[in-house]
Amino acid sequence: MWPRQIGKLAQATHKLADFLRDDHDLAVLREQVARAPDSFPGADSQQDLLALIERRRGSLQRKAVQLGLRLYDEKPRGFAARMGKYWHDWHQRRKAS
Repeated sequence: MWPRQIGKLAQATHKLADFLRDDHDLAVLREQVARAPDSFPGADSQQDLLALIERRRGSLQRKAVQLGLRLYDEKPRGFAARMGKYWHDWHQRRKAS
């Protein structure tokens, strides 16, 4: 059903899911690193890792927000109507061939 339109939407939603999953994974890692100061040779190394984690999380969150705003810009009713039109047009073409 309209692979170009649906494919782009699917790719974007997968990319958003990747950003959110990676951010979550880093949040869990940050908790583990913060709870285990004895696992690091010095306080500086723990703080350096925590800073890297936070920097990467910030980048992922910015990307997720930007993409999410684009994906969810359309109102649900408009989105449903557009998807319904794609399905209807696809179904009509399929019946005709």
